[in-house]
Amino acid sequence: MPWVDDILDGLQVQIDKLLGRLLVRNRQVDEALKVWNELLAANPSDEELAEDLIELHIDEGLFDQAAKLTETLLAKTKDPYLAVTRRLRLGDVHQRAGNREASLKAYSTALSDVGHDSWLEQEILAQTEQVFRREDSLAQLKAHYETLLKDHPKRIALHRRQAQLLVEL
Repeated sequence: MPWVDDILDGLQVQIDKLLGRLLVRNRQVDEALKVWNELLAANPSDEELAEDLIELHIDEGLFDQAAKLTETLLAKTKDPYLAVTRRLRLGDVHQRAGNREASLKAYSTALSDVGHDSWLEQEILAQTEQVFRREDSLAQLKAHYETLLKDHPKRIALHRRQAQLLVEL
């Protein structure tokens, strides 16, 4: 009965995810990563599983591994919209890991891939701004906007945000 095999496969995936989580919480990170990597190797085309594992890595504080897995998933992504949202996720992972430069690079790359005056553009700029505002480094945000404007001189939203920042300063 093929439907039974599908149910058993789904249960095995859930068991492996939980086993990995248990191993991480018992400070057996290498064993957990081995379980999760074997799960990915057994299901290489399952992007939903990869995203679930990225979430597990983030939840357990394994930001470097989450970034690597996100980059691997991003390399396979064909859909432009999905690629931008995954790149935003990569920026978020780097930001949570405290890697500001990698985070800003991911956001900047995502900005190059979106249309002008789109909600994605607004989201990217908001997340970029958040990186600097968390550290209360508005002068560095101003410099970053100047750099972005050299690369994207026709982005009106970027000009607006820079003008608002200049008024604030």
